[in-house]
Amino acid sequence: MTTTWAPIVDPGQLKDIRLRLLLAHWSAAAAKRGQPPSKEFVDKAELGDLLDWIFLYRVERDPLRFLYILCGAKISRRVGVSLTGKYVHDHPNPEVRDGITASLTAAVTSGVPHRVESRRRLLDREMLTEVVVAPLAGSDGIVDHVLALQILDIGDDA
Repeated sequence: MTTTWAPIVDPGQLKDIRLRLLLAHWSAAAAKRGQPPSKEFVDKAELGDLLDWIFLYRVERDPLRFLYILCGAKISRRVGVSLTGKYVHDHPNPEVRDGITASLTAAVTSGVPHRVESRRRLLDREMLTEVVVAPLAGSDGIVDHVLALQILDIGDDA
């Protein structure tokens, strides 16, 4: 498995249009608020069908850890399991777990969206995934949730 992540400098670097759409919505909401949007940003009226591909994590501190509080229906169906209510550190695949933790930590500490690309074995085949990981902040400006939109097999709409 190979995973890379970095802050998003140019939305054009995102290969999937759904990721560019999420980033545009996130950026507009952040500009209005003067800081990352709150978790209320994760709303059917705001995000529509993108919710099918979303993970929402609650950030816990001391120690820093992440709880899955929403797993999109298409992701859950595609992978065959819902992770809602589980902690990332309990993920059964150590490589996946470590990659998720690192990218979520980067979004929390930087306060800016990151692009993650990963080639990994899922569902008995190699898959290329592209993810936007975006911080969400409370009224105090502290990142308390992270939103991730994951596209399995870039270019595959299944």
